[in-house]
Amino acid sequence: MKVLVTPNISDKALTYLKGSCDVRISAGLLPTDSELSDCEALQIRSRTKITAGLLAQAKQLKVIVTATSGFDHIDLHACQQANVTVMHTPTANAQSAAELATTLMMLLHRPIHLYDQGIRQGLWRDQFQAARLLGESHLGIVGLGRIGRRVAMMAKAFGMSMSFYDPYVSQAEAALTGLAIQKEDDLHQLFSHCDVVSLHVPRTTKTSGMINSEVFSHAQGLRLINTCRGDVVVEDDLCAALDKGQIAACGLDVFESEPLSPTSKLRASDRPVVFSPHAGAFTEHAFDASSLEAAEKVVKFLSENEISDPLPPATAWAKDIPIA
Repeated sequence: MKVLVTPNISDKALTYLKGSCDVRISAGLLPTDSELSDCEALQIRSRTKITAGLLAQAKQLKVIVTATSGFDHIDLHACQQANVTVMHTPTANAQSAAELATTLMMLLHRPIHLYDQGIRQGLWRDQFQAARLLGESHLGIVGLGRIGRRVAMMAKAFGMSMSFYDPYVSQAEAALTGLAIQKEDDLHQLFSHCDVVSLHVPRTTKTSGMINSEVFSHAQGLRLINTCRGDVVVEDDLCAALDKGQIAACGLDVFESEPLSPTSKLRASDRPVVFSPHAGAFTEHAFDASSLEAAEKVVKFLSENEISDPLPPATAWAKDIPIA
């Protein structure tokens, strides 16, 4: 069983694969034609783009497993055409991503980073603006999936009241979580009365650009968190909303173009933005867990033809996944 893995894999996962497979590590994040020529399985992460051209060079390829929750780096239509099974690891990174979203939310309420900068410049308490309590804020969650629900659990611990918008989750289903979270019928309602909104949706034809000037027009100084996908938010519209005060501040881990351009309007010094370098899954635990889970999926598929967490996912929104 010949397996090709990209370099970003944990040592534990690599050892596991070597126990039953002929394993090679590609020289770079984009495997070469010669590396692909005889591999039966390919284990990757998000910086390896799977295209029809790449698949054409992998004549023996049977399965691709991405050690990520997201999968917009994979041309699923091309994989179907090539009869290549694709799987992902939707739960391994969820806690890590939820913790980052919550951290950004905390920073926008209690700006420790600004306190630190100010003290280094000789400032003290009375020279800062008074902070806000999380427990007195109302949180809106867009996308009540694995990550969104974890964020809600953390927010509940702070005593936050909560609402959510998710056309694929009913109020009855949300009630089963025990989170005391209220469903809103549309984004306009959610943005009109929340103090902070956190985004947790996959990239689809419906979510790309969904947070735009029309939605921002209903906001009244809320704080926005985006740790899902950069193109869910129209950045020019976000800059305008920041300038108008519709958005009081935002915490961004993802961007329309990554890395964030040095000339991005978001970098303007007078815009209250906290940046993070697409680090939702960038923890030791998430890296090890997702690597090992992906490796286990590779071995079980090659040895037993077992498929778990296939792509496209068996969800109602899968029909909206963009076709490359």
